[in-house]
Amino acid sequence: MLGYAAVAAASLLFGMGYTLGSVVQAEGMSETCNSFWTASMALLLNLGLSRTRGGRVAGALTRLQLLLCVCCGFCATWLSNFLFMVAYRYLSVPEATMLHFLHPSLVAVFMTVFFKERFSLARLCAIICSIWSMVLISGTVSQASWVGIGAAVLTGVFYAVYPVMLEVSPLGDLDSMTVVFYMNSTTAVCGLLISLGAGSFMLPVSPVVWGCDIILGITNFLAYLMSSYAVHTLGATDTSFGAMLEPVASCVIAALFLGQRMGIKILYAGLLILLSVFFCSLNGEKAPKLSQG
Repeated sequence: MLGYAAVAAASLLFGMGYTLGSVVQAEGMSETCNSFWTASMALLLNLGLSRTRGGRVAGALTRLQLLLCVCCGFCATWLSNFLFMVAYRYLSVPEATMLHFLHPSLVAVFMTVFFKERFSLARLCAIICSIWSMVLISGTVSQASWVGIGAAVLTGVFYAVYPVMLEVSPLGDLDSMTVVFYMNSTTAVCGLLISLGAGSFMLPVSPVVWGCDIILGITNFLAYLMSSYAVHTLGATDTSFGAMLEPVASCVIAALFLGQRMGIKILYAGLLILLSVFFCSLNGEKAPKLSQG
């Protein structure tokens, strides 16, 4: 139960983060520049908490573990969040977040095919419910640009790298705060270099942007820690399906604070997501870890 509680908390935090990201973009901050500031805020919190624990956040790790941290930071944190901000140009927050959730089905299939994880009837029902929810949402965005739809779907593809690598690779042997530190460091470097190269680097000029970036840094940092705990407890597949609570949280937050309306299809999709999480919780097993050799 603690694993699913961690997934639920991470989903709420991620859902809040996606909503605030659209606010920052509306204030004129570029996607790449905002990723730098958000990751920098997360790094400050990461370092501060590590000092209070009396530990070193940048502990010893192998070359493979460092490479995996950088890969997850680039794909799951920077590239996935960048594509989310691109999707927000064409789609509403609930639509973009819903389309992101192709990734649980991809993780389930990937773990079954390549890591021989047992595929049950309950898991099949979970996949059917999750895909059905996306079909409902796709009907609401049929008039939108395919760039927005493609970007939203790709966010899930790249995010899936994180839970899979955390379960099956030596990355899972590291302290979670160390993994998140290197992931956010990679994100900050990517955001800074690309925004400088594109001429889009800017300071958070308004109190709204400052406040959103601080909150985004905190929520993303805590959400990744909780996701890490969930993967260690439940495995990558169950964590990914549990994370489908994120769009439910995102829709509610967007409706309450941004005034965005939720159509009946989005409400039905939310119910299907809850069913998907329920079915996945009925069965599952963790895949064997890859050797470092």
